[in-house]
Amino acid sequence: MEEKSLDFIHFEVIYIREGISNKWTRRVERKGAATNKIGAPMAVSFYGGQSKEDAKYAYCQVNIKCDPLLNDPNTLMVPEAWRPYEEDAVNLTDKKFKKRLPEAELAPFL
Repeated sequence: MEEKSLDFIHFEVIYIREGISNKWTRRVERKGAATNKIGAPMAVSFYGGQSKEDAKYAYCQVNIKCDPLLNDPNTLMVPEAWRPYEEDAVNLTDKKFKKRLPEAELAPFL
């Protein structure tokens, strides 16, 4: 059986509402390697409220294409090397998030 190339990185971007305002911050978590885009290219889920308008959290999952060597456990990576992939994940999920909740104000991603 042929081994599939791990050429995607799976990220979860977590959006957190500040109190009852429309201001949101976000945190990015790298979840691991993926062989390809599994299922929908991106998923968005809102939690902690009766509807998306009063939700306290939103979770967005996305796979970002990368060099398969980045997913090799023998490849040495400094944390800063992941930053461009995290930014890609945030840029993609921000667009999807804003479509679902257009009035949301997103803090700059630092």
